[in-house]
Amino acid sequence: MPWLSVSKAYFGCPPGNVTQIKIQMRTTASPGGLISQIQALLVESRSGRQIVGLQADNTSPVLTVSSDMLILGNSGKGTLVIQNANRGGKMLEGTIETTGLIVAEPAGSFRSNHLIVAIKSTFRGWLRGGDAGQVVIKSNGGNETIPVRHPSREDV
Repeated sequence: MPWLSVSKAYFGCPPGNVTQIKIQMRTTASPGGLISQIQALLVESRSGRQIVGLQADNTSPVLTVSSDMLILGNSGKGTLVIQNANRGGKMLEGTIETTGLIVAEPAGSFRSNHLIVAIKSTFRGWLRGGDAGQVVIKSNGGNETIPVRHPSREDV
């Protein structure tokens, strides 16, 4: 397969031992999604020839967040929607953390392809608008930092 390569073209293996052969898949040249090839590699040795099959999934999650900035409402609350833009393959996994005067529910680790995150201010008084903190999302589909602001009079 033109999208596969091996680190070493030649290998040795003493009798009774096992040898690992590293195979690399170039995802830019390979077909997307689940790949299953019955005849992917030809291995030749003094003992004979063996055709080896391969199965791989090269779809990766893609993190998308509903907003690149969140302005909290009068109640000091807002929401962010986190989802996997890649509809195939792997589940979106990661962590949600906050900084400043806000908390997120849920926070910490997540494993989901669609998640609604409730954001609320820990400050109980009225602010004239300004930075409340950030929501930091780190995942296997990418990372995002979303600034969160308290509303100003113009935003209300």
